[in-house]
Amino acid sequence: MMRPSSARGFTLIEVMMSVALVSVVILAAILVLLDQERLFRVNADQRDIDESARAATDALNFAIGNAGYGMDPNLAFDFQYYKCQDNADGTGKIKTAACVAGTRESTTKPDELVVYSRDPSYRVWLDSSGAYTGHVWRTAGATASTLTLANNTVNYAFAQGQILLVSCPGGQTYTYVTVGTSVAAGTTTLTLETTPSDPFHQQSALPTNGCFGSGAYVFLINRQRFFIAAYPDHPYLMMDPGIDLNGDGTIDAKDVVPVAPNVEDIQFGYQMNTTVEPQDGVLFDGSAESVTTPPADGNQATPCADITVPYYAARCFFERPSNDPARLTNNPANITNVRIAMSIRSDRADPNLRNSQKNKTIPALFDRAQVDITTTAFNGEYSSVSRWNAGYRRSIVRLAVGTPNLASRGLFLW
Repeated sequence: MMRPSSARGFTLIEVMMSVALVSVVILAAILVLLDQERLFRVNADQRDIDESARAATDALNFAIGNAGYGMDPNLAFDFQYYKCQDNADGTGKIKTAACVAGTRESTTKPDELVVYSRDPSYRVWLDSSGAYTGHVWRTAGATASTLTLANNTVNYAFAQGQILLVSCPGGQTYTYVTVGTSVAAGTTTLTLETTPSDPFHQQSALPTNGCFGSGAYVFLINRQRFFIAAYPDHPYLMMDPGIDLNGDGTIDAKDVVPVAPNVEDIQFGYQMNTTVEPQDGVLFDGSAESVTTPPADGNQATPCADITVPYYAARCFFERPSNDPARLTNNPANITNVRIAMSIRSDRADPNLRNSQKNKTIPALFDRAQVDITTTAFNGEYSSVSRWNAGYRRSIVRLAVGTPNLASRGLFLW
């Protein structure tokens, strides 16, 4: 006779309690995984923002830190000429205020920055014997439309739009010209642009002084125009060198260089040579954040009344100390510090941020007020609900860069 087994199963209540307990554990694990995924996305987005910020700040630090290197301080920052959007007087020579209002400074869209400096690689040492090469040449001939080099042994290919500083030995007499046609590497005869009329198109000076055509030094002047370009998927901080970079015979949008992705706004403020403490985004005198009015003794093209020749001979900004009245005006030569603020967004949209109020605004920067992108298509971006409500993270990056070269007391050759 079989005896009843003492083993027994689980009751329904026990099974339900076990399932509930396991469900709680699984749910907790899922929540932890979701939180980890969210943190991973946040960190990845922040890394993207940091990388863009690093690329942008590196480029701006280098360009602004070198502004005015080896050239006239009043020409280091351009508020008047290159890529200005106004020609109200019909002369092709843009007035400062018109350029500022049209391009360089805005309270409703990104600012622009145009800086110039001498190419620093003009003298590169090869060995201990003293031999060197680099981006410097000597002249063998000059007319009002051409410049002939004694040699081009470094096989440099001059591009259309390249600015050149042509200086007589000693650096007391010099002028600026612009290459009009791109040439192959090694070419020694350069055709020059004859328009527009601005400080970098002073080719008419070449035949007025014999030194320009025989043994003068020729240096490269680099131009860098920083601006924000809005593309369908990403805004970009771009750099326009103002030359025919791709060699297609035209200086256009194909020649610009991407600097950093996802920079949706950039604003510049200028600290001048004054004892008055400036505010973010404004000049020392409390006016708009960009240079607006040239000083009484001239503008960027003719900064001093004592210039009576088409080339640069007497330099008032070179000759005057930092406490001279001419050095206390709002002429671009007197910029001592450039303050920068950028709004940089994440590369990817985060659905978790959709419909949040923070996601619907671009924070205020300097004198550009906060932008409600649900009603304003900022700089061509966020023109539809699907764009502004995508869920981008944003960070504000601020920095200040000094301009030590603008304090130079004279043009140097080496």
